Amino acid sequence: MRLTRRGRVVASGAVVGIVALALVAVQEDPSDVQPPGFTTGAAVVVPAPSPSPSPAGPAWRPAVATPLPHELGPVAELTGRASVVVVADVTDRRHRDLATWLAVQLQAPVVPVPGSGPAPGSASAATPGAEPDAELPDGVELVVAVGEVAVPDGPVVRRVPRAPSRGAPADVRVGPVEVRRAVTMAGATAPPPGADLSTVADLLDEAAVAGRSDVLLLARPGGATSAEVATALALGHRVVLTGADDPRADGRLRAELAGAGEEVRVGLLGAGWEDVDLGAWTWKLDVVRRGQEVPGGGQLVFPGRMVVALYGHPDGPALGVLGEQPLAETLVRAAAQAAAYDGLVEVPVVPALEIIATVASAGPGPDGDYSRVTSIEQLRPYVDAAREAGVFVVLDLQPGRTDFLTQARHYEELLREPHVGLALDPEWRLGPNDRHLVRIGSVGAAEVNAVVTWLAELTRRESLPQKLLVLHQFKHSMITDRGAIDTSRDELAMVLHVDGQGGQPAKLATYASMLRDLSPAIWVGWKNFHDEDRPMRSEAETVTLDPLPVLVTYQ
Repeated sequence: MRLTRRGRVVASGAVVGIVALALVAVQEDPSDVQPPGFTTGAAVVVPAPSPSPSPAGPAWRPAVATPLPHELGPVAELTGRASVVVVADVTDRRHRDLATWLAVQLQAPVVPVPGSGPAPGSASAATPGAEPDAELPDGVELVVAVGEVAVPDGPVVRRVPRAPSRGAPADVRVGPVEVRRAVTMAGATAPPPGADLSTVADLLDEAAVAGRSDVLLLARPGGATSAEVATALALGHRVVLTGADDPRADGRLRAELAGAGEEVRVGLLGAGWEDVDLGAWTWKLDVVRRGQEVPGGGQLVFPGRMVVALYGHPDGPALGVLGEQPLAETLVRAAAQAAAYDGLVEVPVVPALEIIATVASAGPGPDGDYSRVTSIEQLRPYVDAAREAGVFVVLDLQPGRTDFLTQARHYEELLREPHVGLALDPEWRLGPNDRHLVRIGSVGAAEVNAVVTWLAELTRRESLPQKLLVLHQFKHSMITDRGAIDTSRDELAMVLHVDGQGGQPAKLATYASMLRDLSPAIWVGWKNFHDEDRPMRSEAETVTLDPLPVLVTYQ
């Protein structure tokens, strides 16, 4: 696939379900003119989205233009037709703002040019045969000139030489007719002199919404001029201002794509996109378009929430508190444990279940792996019930003599669920001649990276929100060459979970030791043991840890 933006071609990898195209190439209506003032970026075709629970936020939409006064004559007759353009003197901010307002009123594109027309007070509205400052689209019948701009001979010219004044009615001149400030846009007022992009956004937010467009343009704060925004709106497109580095982090964008039709074309408007990885934005926009979210809302796991989990196995209490009660009561207990942190942290707290999916065993078992694999059929009720309750699920692997990737692949069906993550527990990763409880296991970065790559590719292929990947560690030897772990895959939210147990001074020392030289791309977790800790930290004490863990597990 190739994405084209402002004359620059950027190569990207193939992405399932998305086709890149230049926005001008997808125009189906021959009257849909692409004027010189309309700067478009890369455009991608995104199939129909699922509904998103994200609340709608401010966005610029095509506005319902109030009928223009009859004094405007041919302007009113040509409103919304491609034969009308607004030519603006872009060297004057007041003229740019007035052109923005007129473009939306007339549903006409803006051609921004530097002023070079007749001097103020000149008797001539335009110089016949003058050299134009910009090439006008073919078929233009009427030019609404804002400021002193030269317009070629041919089209009818109506000049609007004065911009509206702040706080007072403005005189708008169209040809020889003077009209007192009578033109409004759905009850909104024209932008005042010096209005910036945010003012235009406020103006358009007040306007009525005329349906929804299948073109969604993204603009950077300060990156798109008011003329570019007005032109996009005049062509019937929607514009969303996003300062996010990652589209999955923008709730307004999720809401806009969630309400799209059978397909939506997404483009980049104006400047500010030069350093953006367009290939990454392509697949992330597909995630946004699909609309699946993690428990608690959104499509990124962290920051913005704390996850509190019950740890164990459905078979019973021997492996942790998760199995001390039936499924329904487990979900209630998980919610109560998470709620105990409400008010102690500044972010929402979301409950979770960390289920030991493969259990370290004393005997080799039929395959000689010293690991008992829990069936998907046994885990499925927990996964389904957790989804309905808005609870995370983390599948914990204790692989014995096999490798983590082999066991992770076994649970691919469950990992396709947006709320299901994965945990690797190196304590139970044995060498070919090792046995559990004789020595603490370990894993190298290469094996961890194999899981990172596989899980990230699965997450991207299925257009899933960010997926939780937990690495358990309480001794440095458990993860050899930890600094070589691949932390570049932002399909995943990676957490180092410190599992030390015993007295609090020893646990704190382990916590500090495990976090030494930890990549800043890896989040931090903590485990509280009901029976082994002496004493177990309270919730109020747990939140005093530095750094504050984003994942707290109870065993």
